[in-house]
Amino acid sequence: MDTPGGGPGAGLELPGVGDQAERAMTAVGALVLNLRREAGHSIGSLAAAAGLSPGLLSQIERGQGNPSLTTLIKLSQALKVPVGRFFDT
Repeated sequence: MDTPGGGPGAGLELPGVGDQAERAMTAVGALVLNLRREAGHSIGSLAAAAGLSPGLLSQIERGQGNPSLTTLIKLSQALKVPVGRFFDT
């Protein structure tokens, strides 16, 4: 069945996917926060090193941002950790 604004099934949510995504964003945010603190960065210094805005970094750390793969790569490079670390959570 087609739905407005997209192809077949567009806009349909699978059971539990929203909860899983929310848990993943919270886990990634907590990991970024811990890695930032371990590296001795402030939000501003890590944001600058990664080429991100401090506001976006703050949202990610609080589990409110949904970072793109590009953003995760930038963070991994600035924190000197493999990008895969964000997917082990």
